[in-house]
Amino acid sequence: MNIGNVASGGTLQVVPIISGTLKSEPEYPIALDAEVVQGSDQVRIEPGQTHVRIGVNAVLKNSDGSHLSYSYKGIITINPSFMAIFTGSPDAKTTDYGNACK
Repeated sequence: MNIGNVASGGTLQVVPIISGTLKSEPEYPIALDAEVVQGSDQVRIEPGQTHVRIGVNAVLKNSDGSHLSYSYKGIITINPSFMAIFTGSPDAKTTDYGNACK
């Protein structure tokens, strides 16, 4: 959903998160096997169009029935790999390690 220009000079889009999972490593002391209930990613393209700031907020439901809030923020360099994700290309894949920072 394109919201449009924001006061900082960039643009804002809100992307619904309609599916996803979060699983802990087997040896991690807290067992997580959760699915996204609902969420969104606020994507702010900076005015220079070299970076994107993301802000993810979601609610997840664990396999034991408990719910948890999940959120993170990051900055992603705009490059061809990111643009494949952003435009919904069938060739899109996860961003390369090191392309995003917190």
